[in-house]
Amino acid sequence: LDFQGTLSQRCAEPLVLQGAYEKGLTSTKLLETPGQAQATFDELTVPFLGLPNARLIPADETLDDKDVRRLNELASRRLETRFYHRFWFHKPNVFEKYDFVFFDCPPRLTASSVCALVASDSVFMPTAPELFDVNAVSRTVNWFGKTRQNLNSFLEFGGAILNRTNNEKGLTPLEEKNKNLIKLACDDYRVHFSDASERSALLDAFIPRRSGGNYVNGIAGGALPGASQPYFCRLATEVYRRIYQ
Repeated sequence: LDFQGTLSQRCAEPLVLQGAYEKGLTSTKLLETPGQAQATFDELTVPFLGLPNARLIPADETLDDKDVRRLNELASRRLETRFYHRFWFHKPNVFEKYDFVFFDCPPRLTASSVCALVASDSVFMPTAPELFDVNAVSRTVNWFGKTRQNLNSFLEFGGAILNRTNNEKGLTPLEEKNKNLIKLACDDYRVHFSDASERSALLDAFIPRRSGGNYVNGIAGGALPGASQPYFCRLATEVYRRIYQ
Protein backbone atom coordinates (compact mmCIF):
# COMPACT_ATOMS: atom_id res chain seq x y z
CA LEU A 1 0.00 0.00 0.00
CA ASP A 2 3.04 2.27 -0.41
CA PHE A 3 3.01 3.71 -3.93
CA GLN A 4 6.82 3.54 -4.09
CA GLY A 5 6.43 -0.23 -4.42
CA THR A 6 9.72 -1.17 -2.71
CA LEU A 7 8.30 -4.36 -1.20
CA SER A 8 6.76 -5.33 -4.54
CA GLN A 9 10.08 -4.92 -6.34
CA ARG A 10 11.88 -7.10 -3.79
CA CYS A 11 9.28 -9.87 -3.65
CA ALA A 12 8.22 -10.47 -7.27
CA GLU A 13 9.98 -11.15 -10.56
CA PRO A 14 10.60 -7.95 -12.59
CA LEU A 15 8.79 -9.25 -15.69
CA VAL A 16 5.81 -10.33 -13.62
CA LEU A 17 5.65 -6.88 -12.02
CA GLN A 18 5.95 -5.15 -15.38
CA GLY A 19 2.99 -7.15 -16.69
CA ALA A 20 0.87 -6.17 -13.68
CA TYR A 21 1.81 -2.51 -14.09
CA GLU A 22 0.98 -2.49 -17.79
CA LYS A 23 -2.44 -4.07 -17.16
CA GLY A 24 -3.17 -1.80 -14.19
CA LEU A 25 -3.57 -4.81 -11.89
CA THR A 26 -2.17 -3.25 -8.72
CA SER A 27 -3.28 -2.28 -5.22
CA THR A 28 -4.76 0.91 -6.70
CA LYS A 29 -7.76 -1.25 -7.64
CA LEU A 30 -8.35 -1.95 -3.93
CA LEU A 31 -9.63 1.61 -3.53
CA GLU A 32 -12.54 0.75 -5.80
CA THR A 33 -15.45 -1.47 -4.88
CA PRO A 34 -15.32 -5.07 -6.13
CA GLY A 35 -17.33 -5.31 -9.33
CA GLN A 36 -16.50 -1.76 -10.37
CA ALA A 37 -12.73 -2.31 -10.41
CA GLN A 38 -12.84 -4.41 -13.59
CA ALA A 39 -10.61 -6.97 -11.91
CA THR A 40 -11.12 -9.92 -9.58
CA PHE A 41 -9.15 -10.53 -6.39
CA ASP A 42 -7.23 -13.41 -7.98
CA GLU A 43 -6.33 -11.28 -11.01
CA LEU A 44 -4.67 -8.74 -8.73
CA THR A 45 -2.32 -11.27 -7.14
CA VAL A 46 1.05 -12.30 -8.60
CA PRO A 47 3.50 -15.06 -7.49
CA PHE A 48 5.64 -14.22 -4.48
CA LEU A 49 9.31 -14.82 -5.26
CA GLY A 50 10.58 -18.06 -3.72
CA LEU A 51 7.35 -18.83 -1.83
CA PRO A 52 4.91 -21.03 -3.80
CA ASN A 53 2.15 -20.73 -1.17
CA ALA A 54 2.19 -16.92 -1.07
CA ARG A 55 0.82 -14.25 -3.41
CA LEU A 56 1.45 -10.52 -3.69
CA ILE A 57 -0.71 -7.58 -4.79
CA PRO A 58 1.89 -5.07 -6.06
CA ALA A 59 1.80 -1.29 -5.72
CA ASP A 60 2.84 1.40 -8.18
CA GLU A 61 2.77 5.21 -8.41
CA THR A 62 -0.88 5.32 -9.57
CA LEU A 63 -1.82 4.59 -5.94
CA ASP A 64 -0.60 8.03 -4.84
CA ASP A 65 -3.15 9.84 -7.01
CA LYS A 66 -5.98 7.48 -6.02
CA ASP A 67 -5.18 7.89 -2.32
CA VAL A 68 -5.38 11.69 -2.58
CA ARG A 69 -8.66 11.57 -4.49
CA ARG A 70 -10.25 9.17 -2.00
CA LEU A 71 -9.24 11.35 0.97
CA ASN A 72 -10.64 14.41 -0.81
CA GLU A 73 -13.91 12.60 -1.41
CA LEU A 74 -14.14 11.72 2.27
CA ALA A 75 -13.42 15.31 3.33
CA SER A 76 -15.41 17.32 0.79
CA ARG A 77 -18.16 15.03 -0.52
CA ARG A 78 -18.47 12.93 2.65
CA LEU A 79 -18.39 9.67 0.72
CA GLU A 80 -17.54 6.61 2.81
CA THR A 81 -14.09 5.51 1.64
CA ARG A 82 -12.67 3.83 4.73
CA PHE A 83 -13.99 0.31 4.21
CA TYR A 84 -12.79 -0.56 0.70
CA HIS A 85 -10.28 -3.17 1.86
CA ARG A 86 -12.95 -4.91 3.96
CA PHE A 87 -15.00 -5.29 0.77
CA TRP A 88 -12.08 -7.05 -0.89
CA PHE A 89 -10.55 -9.13 1.89
CA HIS A 90 -13.43 -10.03 4.22
CA LYS A 91 -14.80 -12.59 1.78
CA PRO A 92 -15.17 -16.38 2.14
CA ASN A 93 -12.95 -17.08 -0.88
CA VAL A 94 -10.11 -15.07 0.69
CA PHE A 95 -10.52 -16.70 4.13
CA GLU A 96 -10.55 -20.15 2.53
CA LYS A 97 -7.44 -19.56 0.44
CA TYR A 98 -5.15 -17.53 2.73
CA ASP A 99 -4.06 -18.01 6.35
CA PHE A 100 -2.62 -14.50 6.68
CA VAL A 101 -2.96 -11.19 4.85
CA PHE A 102 -0.24 -8.59 5.49
CA PHE A 103 -0.72 -4.95 4.50
CA ASP A 104 2.55 -3.06 3.96
CA CYS A 105 1.58 0.53 4.77
CA PRO A 106 3.41 3.82 4.18
CA PRO A 107 4.47 5.86 7.23
CA ARG A 108 1.81 8.50 6.62
CA LEU A 109 -1.94 9.00 6.62
CA THR A 110 -3.43 7.78 3.34
CA ALA A 111 -6.78 6.37 2.30
CA SER A 112 -5.08 2.99 1.81
CA SER A 113 -3.50 2.89 5.28
CA VAL A 114 -6.80 3.82 6.96
CA CYS A 115 -8.59 1.13 4.94
CA ALA A 116 -5.91 -1.38 5.98
CA LEU A 117 -6.36 -0.61 9.68
CA VAL A 118 -10.12 -0.96 9.38
CA ALA A 119 -9.71 -4.37 7.72
CA SER A 120 -7.03 -5.73 10.10
CA ASP A 121 -6.90 -7.65 13.37
CA SER A 122 -3.42 -6.53 14.46
CA VAL A 123 -0.96 -3.77 13.60
CA PHE A 124 2.84 -3.88 13.96
CA MET A 125 4.92 -0.72 13.70
CA PRO A 126 8.47 -0.87 12.28
CA THR A 127 10.68 1.97 13.43
CA ALA A 128 14.39 2.68 13.58
CA PRO A 129 15.96 3.44 17.00
CA GLU A 130 17.01 6.86 15.71
CA LEU A 131 15.97 10.29 16.95
CA PHE A 132 13.84 11.35 13.95
CA ASP A 133 11.98 8.03 13.97
CA VAL A 134 11.47 8.17 17.73
CA ASN A 135 9.83 11.58 17.40
CA ALA A 136 7.39 10.15 14.84
CA VAL A 137 6.32 7.21 17.04
CA SER A 138 3.98 9.27 19.26
CA ARG A 139 2.17 10.71 16.23
CA THR A 140 1.86 7.28 14.63
CA VAL A 141 0.44 5.47 17.67
CA ASN A 142 -1.91 8.39 18.37
CA TRP A 143 -3.27 8.15 14.83
CA PHE A 144 -3.57 4.38 15.22
CA GLY A 145 -5.41 4.79 18.52
CA LYS A 146 -7.95 7.21 17.07
CA THR A 147 -8.60 4.86 14.14
CA ARG A 148 -9.08 1.97 16.55
CA GLN A 149 -11.36 4.07 18.74
CA ASN A 150 -13.59 5.31 15.92
CA LEU A 151 -13.51 2.62 13.22
CA ASN A 152 -12.26 -0.77 14.42
CA SER A 153 -12.43 -1.49 18.15
CA PHE A 154 -11.14 -5.05 17.59
CA LEU A 155 -7.79 -3.85 16.21
CA GLU A 156 -4.87 -4.81 18.46
CA PHE A 157 -1.47 -3.14 18.70
CA GLY A 158 0.95 -6.02 18.19
CA GLY A 159 4.01 -3.95 19.06
CA ALA A 160 6.90 -1.93 17.65
CA ILE A 161 9.67 -3.58 15.61
CA LEU A 162 13.18 -2.14 15.65
CA ASN A 163 14.49 -1.83 12.09
CA ARG A 164 17.83 -0.71 10.59
CA THR A 165 19.85 -1.25 13.77
CA ASN A 166 23.61 -0.78 13.48
CA ASN A 167 24.74 -4.01 15.13
CA GLU A 168 23.70 -7.53 14.17
CA LYS A 169 24.19 -8.90 17.69
CA GLY A 170 22.44 -6.22 19.70
CA LEU A 171 21.79 -2.53 20.19
CA THR A 172 24.31 0.26 20.75
CA PRO A 173 23.95 2.37 23.94
CA LEU A 174 22.31 5.18 21.93
CA GLU A 175 19.91 2.72 20.31
CA GLU A 176 19.02 1.33 23.75
CA LYS A 177 18.20 4.88 24.90
CA ASN A 178 16.00 5.46 21.85
CA LYS A 179 14.41 2.04 22.32
CA ASN A 180 13.29 3.10 25.81
CA LEU A 181 11.80 6.30 24.39
CA ILE A 182 9.86 4.24 21.83
CA LYS A 183 8.58 1.99 24.61
CA LEU A 184 7.46 5.02 26.64
CA ALA A 185 5.50 6.40 23.66
CA CYS A 186 3.81 3.02 23.11
CA ASP A 187 3.01 2.68 26.83
CA ASP A 188 1.50 6.18 26.82
CA TYR A 189 -0.70 5.12 23.90
CA ARG A 190 -1.95 2.12 25.89
CA VAL A 191 -2.90 4.31 28.84
CA HIS A 192 -4.52 7.04 26.74
CA PHE A 193 -6.55 4.65 24.58
CA SER A 194 -7.29 2.07 27.31
CA ASP A 195 -5.40 -0.79 25.68
CA ALA A 196 -5.03 -3.33 28.48
CA SER A 197 -2.64 -5.68 26.68
CA GLU A 198 -0.02 -7.27 28.96
CA ARG A 199 2.43 -7.91 26.12
CA SER A 200 5.59 -5.86 25.82
CA ALA A 201 5.15 -2.87 23.53
CA LEU A 202 8.38 -3.84 21.77
CA LEU A 203 9.22 -7.08 19.99
CA ASP A 204 12.47 -8.83 20.88
CA ALA A 205 13.31 -9.53 17.21
CA PHE A 206 15.04 -6.73 15.30
CA ILE A 207 16.29 -6.20 11.75
CA PRO A 208 19.88 -4.92 11.33
CA ARG A 209 20.90 -2.45 8.66
CA ARG A 210 22.70 -3.87 5.61
CA SER A 211 24.55 -1.88 2.97
CA GLY A 212 22.98 -3.95 0.18
CA GLY A 213 19.47 -3.75 1.56
CA ASN A 214 17.47 -6.25 3.61
CA TYR A 215 16.56 -8.83 1.00
CA VAL A 216 14.97 -11.99 2.35
CA ASN A 217 15.67 -13.84 -0.91
CA GLY A 218 18.77 -11.95 -2.00
CA ILE A 219 18.80 -9.20 -4.62
CA ALA A 220 16.10 -10.03 -7.20
CA GLY A 221 16.20 -13.61 -5.92
CA GLY A 222 19.83 -13.99 -6.95
CA ALA A 223 20.96 -15.42 -3.62
CA LEU A 224 18.73 -17.88 -1.76
CA PRO A 225 18.47 -17.45 1.12
CA GLY A 226 19.40 -13.79 1.55
CA ALA A 227 21.76 -12.83 4.37
CA SER A 228 18.91 -11.15 6.30
CA GLN A 229 16.65 -14.21 6.25
CA PRO A 230 17.45 -15.44 9.81
CA TYR A 231 16.40 -12.08 11.26
CA PHE A 232 13.15 -12.05 9.31
CA CYS A 233 12.46 -15.66 10.36
CA ARG A 234 12.84 -14.74 14.03
CA LEU A 235 10.59 -11.75 13.47
CA ALA A 236 7.95 -13.86 11.71
CA THR A 237 7.99 -16.39 14.57
CA GLU A 238 7.45 -13.68 17.16
CA VAL A 239 4.70 -11.98 15.13
CA TYR A 240 2.94 -15.35 14.74
CA ARG A 241 3.17 -15.99 18.47
CA ARG A 242 1.79 -12.56 19.34
CA ILE A 243 -1.14 -12.92 16.94
CA TYR A 244 -2.16 -16.21 18.56
CA GLN A 245 -1.13 -15.35 22.12
